[in-house]
Amino acid sequence: RQRVAHQLAQRGIERPAGDGTAFVPDPKQVRALALGFDALLADFYWLQAVQVVGSSESVDQGRADHLGRLVDVVTTLNPEVDHPYRFAAIWLTHDERQVRESIRLLERGIAHHPDDWRNHFYAGFARFFYLGEYELAAEALERAVRLPGAPAYLPRLV
Repeated sequence: RQRVAHQLAQRGIERPAGDGTAFVPDPKQVRALALGFDALLADFYWLQAVQVVGSSESVDQGRADHLGRLVDVVTTLNPEVDHPYRFAAIWLTHDERQVRESIRLLERGIAHHPDDWRNHFYAGFARFFYLGEYELAAEALERAVRLPGAPAYLPRLV
């Protein structure tokens, strides 16, 4: 089992010529092939995601797309993680498609962490600032306001 998991993880290190981004497997396929090493592989792909933004290169649209695919794998393998959902929301902002992908990931985070105000807040912010979906943004922020730990200033944003 360990050898198969290692071989699967190594595939992520191969880099296509000239692209600058590593291969990212389909989240459902990697989950099926993880052989019980879901958390280990999630950590491996999470470290790759952090390196995408931590490198000396700027996070352009292509690198942000790559980051989104990595976070999708991470949160499919281990949906109980919490920071990767918001991490993706910060970086997936180059176009409407990316913003909608970040909201999709945030909604997955909300499904697994319904009482975390931050995922609702980030979804509301993305809908307001990037998409102009003011009613949906207000709904998300209203949900965030009612959750434990929400900052005192949050109601003023609704």
